[in-house]
This record gives sequence, structure tokens and C-alpha cells, in this order.
Amino acid sequence: MGAVGEGIALDVSVSDGAQAVLAVKVRRAKKKELSKLAQEQALVSAMERGRYSSLLAQISRSKMRKVEAALIDQASRMLKSMQPKEGTFLKHKELNHFMKWKHVTIPSGAEEVVQLCDGSADCPCNVGSAQPGELCEVLSDSVADALHGIAPGQVAPDQWLFQALVKAALAAPEGCVWKSGGKFLLTNEDRNQSPTAIVGVLERDNQESAAGKGIRALVAHTEQEYGYRVTAIQLNFHPNHKSSHKQHRDIYGAGQKGGINCTCSFMKCTGTVCYSIGSSRQILCETITDSRSKYETCGEECTGRKTYKWMHSGSAMHFNAPWNNNHTHGDLDASVWCLPSVADETSRAVSYNRGLNASKRVWGYVILYL
Repeated sequence: MGAVGEGIALDVSVSDGAQAVLAVKVRRAKKKELSKLAQEQALVSAMERGRYSSLLAQISRSKMRKVEAALIDQASRMLKSMQPKEGTFLKHKELNHFMKWKHVTIPSGAEEVVQLCDGSADCPCNVGSAQPGELCEVLSDSVADALHGIAPGQVAPDQWLFQALVKAALAAPEGCVWKSGGKFLLTNEDRNQSPTAIVGVLERDNQESAAGKGIRALVAHTEQEYGYRVTAIQLNFHPNHKSSHKQHRDIYGAGQKGGINCTCSFMKCTGTVCYSIGSSRQILCETITDSRSKYETCGEECTGRKTYKWMHSGSAMHFNAPWNNNHTHGDLDASVWCLPSVADETSRAVSYNRGLNASKRVWGYVILYL
């Protein structure tokens, strides 16, 4: 019996006594039973492949879907005998080396730049919004506002939280700062990104840790400012200028997954708030013309509208669900300048880009899903 299609389940029972009766009931399988079977098959497949990250993810998902405990225990013993591959996580030595406040850099004169569609000046993407109610904004000093009364007065709030999060990452077991795409995430060993799980990592050795206080304050500020409950927290670590966060939409729908090894349980959400803790980074916000978007393409040559926004340390970027449906966003590899190829902009970019490549740029941000 497989997990594809409607599925058939057998309920088998044997009565007591000398005249025992075997009863077999054939029925259509329930959705939860099929999900459990599919997850069991995924766990067995991960054990056969023997890849650490895949096995860890499938063990976590198997626990949520109540796969047989004996199989989970077998997989867990196998996982303990394995080590993550080199480069798939930040070692404590690397965290100590890269994640230092003295490496933080803040460019001067960085402005928002808009690149219109190359296909047509009349392209619908050039309007700037596809439907009423879209919102995407970068707000300065948001971290200071959130940490008012929490961070000590003798140090900048963003620096205080940056150093507190690095300290918490160093206190967590190696492997808890793991690679996901072009950046690294700080989570517990199960890679759970619920608010409770994230705060639990930060307060594991100290219930009064600065990192825990800081993140709790960001959550409280966000919920008060926007009037929604925070459902997930993502702590992204960018150890140098080569790190990035690829273009994507945020997942706002229940039941969706971020990938084959994603262990998150997404809830219906209404927006995202991203706080920058560290040096500046350029964010690319790009129109999209797929079936979910309200934008219409101007033709085969449509390149969409691109907006390059700067997030400096201490700022926040907020966008809502309508904007998320019609745009993608991502932060760019700082070793590549991404302004349009206009002569005066290009010449300025070349001069500035040397400075970026010469410095060790670190950046982390806290993403709160509403």
C-alpha cells in the first residue's frame, strides 16, 4: 500500500476466548493516515541516502506526523553516528572570527534606486503597485524603539543585540548555526523556528540572557506596532560579504513548505517584519507576473520593475500579504554591485565596490512573521 491516491486501510481485530473471531474491516484511508505513511517512506528514504541534513529534517517531520517510535529511534541513533558536512554549518571558531562588531560597515550616501522594465515604458509593472493596499517600507531606528528600556544606555541597541545573539550562538551546540541557501540560520537542534523554540535556544543556559530579552522585546514591539501575533522567528547570520538571501516570496499559507527538508509548520500570516542587526545590506524588491500576482506582463521582453532598497543596521523592513503576492524580495551578495548600468552610477559603483570587497561585512537580521 502506497501513499499516493485515496488509499485503503484495514482495521483488523481478534476477539478473546476459545472461539476467537478475526474481524477485518476495509475502508478508505484517512488523510492523516496517508500523511503518516508518506512521512514514514520519506524517513526510510533519508536513512538510505545517509545525508545528515535530510535525515535530521525527516526525523523532525516524522515526530510531528506520529510515525512509529521504533523507526524514529532507529533513525535518531543513525543521526548521532553522523556529522554535518564541512561548510554546512558555522563552527564556533568561525563565529568568533567573522561575527565581530568591529567588522560592521555602514556605507554613506546609499539611496533607493528604481530600475523600470526594459521591455516597455508603458509596462504595468512600472506603476509600482498591482493592487490597492500594498505596503512595503523601510523604517529607520526601529531596533532602538523596540529595545528602549531593555538595552543598556552605554551601548547602541543594535550593537548590544548583535553581540548578544552571537554570544547565544556560541553557547548553542555546534551545528545549530546551519546553512540554508546563501545564509545561515540559528535554531535548536531540531531546526524549529517557532517563537517558543527560538527563545528557548537563546535562554537555554540563562533565563535572563540578553539575547532572549532582546528578541522578546522585538516580538512585543512588533505585535504592539502592527496588531498581530508573531507566529515564527528566523535568525539569519551573514558571516561575510559573499552571503545572500535569494529572491523569494514569504510563505503565508498554512500547509505550505519551504522545501523538501523544511520542518516548519506555517500558519496563515498577514505580513513580515525584518530587523537589521549589523551592517548595511541592499534589498532587491522585484515585480513578478505569475498566476498569483496581479501584475500583467507587457510581453516576451518584460523584465519587470526592480527596486533596490538599503537596510542599515537598526532599521526594519515591513511588507504585507498583498505586496508579497505581487513581488519577490531578497538581499544581495555584497560582492556584486547591482545598480543599473548607467554611466555615472556605474563609475560610482566601481569605486564603492572596492571598499565592500576589502572589508569583512557581517550582517544578521531577525525576521518576524505576523
